[in-house]
Amino acid sequence: MFARFQHPDGSFEAHHATDRFWEKTEADAALAGTKTPGIVNEVSAKRSERKPPAPFNTTAFTTEASNRLGITPKRAMQLAEDLYMDGFISYPRTDNTVYPRSLPIGELVASLVRIPEFEAGAPLLNGDLTPTRGKKETTDHPPIYPTQAVHPGALEGPKQRVYELVARRFLATFAAPMAIESTRADIEAGSQTYFVRGSVVTDPGFASIYTYARSRDEEIPKLEKGQELALDGDPWAVDKETQPPPRISQGKLVELMEEAGLGTKATRPDIIQKLYDRGYVHANPPAPSATGMAMYEAFRKFVPRIATPEMTAELEQDMDQIAAGKTSKDEVLRISREMLHSTTSDVEGQREDLAKVIWAGMDEDRILGPCKVCEEAGRTREDGSPNMLRVIRARKSGKRFVGCQGWDPEDGADSCDQTFPLPQRGDVYRLEERCSICGQTPRLKVTPPRGRPWDLCLNDDCPSMQEMKRRRAERQVAQGEREAAAKADGSDGSGAPAGRSGNGAKRRRKPSPSTARTRRAGSGSRTKS
Repeated sequence: MFARFQHPDGSFEAHHATDRFWEKTEADAALAGTKTPGIVNEVSAKRSERKPPAPFNTTAFTTEASNRLGITPKRAMQLAEDLYMDGFISYPRTDNTVYPRSLPIGELVASLVRIPEFEAGAPLLNGDLTPTRGKKETTDHPPIYPTQAVHPGALEGPKQRVYELVARRFLATFAAPMAIESTRADIEAGSQTYFVRGSVVTDPGFASIYTYARSRDEEIPKLEKGQELALDGDPWAVDKETQPPPRISQGKLVELMEEAGLGTKATRPDIIQKLYDRGYVHANPPAPSATGMAMYEAFRKFVPRIATPEMTAELEQDMDQIAAGKTSKDEVLRISREMLHSTTSDVEGQREDLAKVIWAGMDEDRILGPCKVCEEAGRTREDGSPNMLRVIRARKSGKRFVGCQGWDPEDGADSCDQTFPLPQRGDVYRLEERCSICGQTPRLKVTPPRGRPWDLCLNDDCPSMQEMKRRRAERQVAQGEREAAAKADGSDGSGAPAGRSGNGAKRRRKPSPSTARTRRAGSGSRTKS
């Protein structure tokens, strides 16, 4: 429930002191009991600090790349490995969260803050460069840090964002905490109490460098105890159901895998990617498919040991014991063989039951939505349920398409021959059983092997599909005009003469990120290796 109060600096919205009303009669009584003017009953302010982050290890890096940059953990590791091979960051597969003493911290910080993108870290040189320390310290590899200062603009595509993330995180580990001042005011309006909260960053500290962590200010007008505030309109209640929690992001999933002892710092991103490749999850954040849920339910019911993290975690712990010299390889192999033989026997003994559950899940993933043609004709299945459109793969050609369950070559005119074409590459899954735009056919999400996912309505006359066709035609016309102009003036098709860029300058051959396009901090020219 909410109420808006007038203030010389502008009206503001306040929340009822009761978080949720579970009975409508109680909510109605609270609305009726809210009277003007409101009296500020109490104002309290609290100052808090957020400590700067710890150095990057692999898990923290992939989590931040996913949450802050929207880059999947697997892709983030690929980009980090490329930057490592180019000599721009340290080895990205590490559990360490403590910088070694041998690291030339002063020299590296000084070179980084000379770059315009990182100049917010210049004040660090005026104090003692003491970094934060994480919980885990190892001696194999240091935390992930920039091994040299590079202008981010000298790197290509997402490498630029990943390098900047690593560099900003490195500088932030030497910075001061972020100071936040939170204010709360309680307002009595008739027999009801409302409150309003605000928070302001009084000192950004490390967030001036690690900008991803900067919280948004939520300012409220200056309020004093005893101040009268007239209601700005009537109070109101928002009637809605409790929303489910948001899905777990890929970055958070990596953290949970580490906590459960699943996989290693090198394999966790690959494990998540395999879930996508095998059709067990889709979308981002990952959502389980019917096949994935059926796979889990089948193993949980018939081979429960495989469906829990303990088995995999036990194997990982045993390998760590070998590395620490606390057990032998032969002993771990013996235990692993016994575990594998036991679970394999369980699977073999329940093969048919497992297959039935998994095939049912796979079949459900192929079902897209009800067939409108059959609905209009009054055709249903034997049990009275509607005929559904589903993804079918042709036996001869192997191509996939959408067809109706109501098709039967022996039914003649009573058979439904409704079909729709599908893209032959990429993953396809259902967005809506019936398109919310045209209301005629299912709407799908297509995730191609390359490029961005796109939405597909099976109804070719849907306004969304017509708009897509219009934009495609405009792109094709523009491309044709560029090619025609290129033939006419001998240019390369981009609108500029061959060998020259659009501003008339000679076009240089595109160099690799690690050579000609790399400009070190403090240098006024590009260097070649």
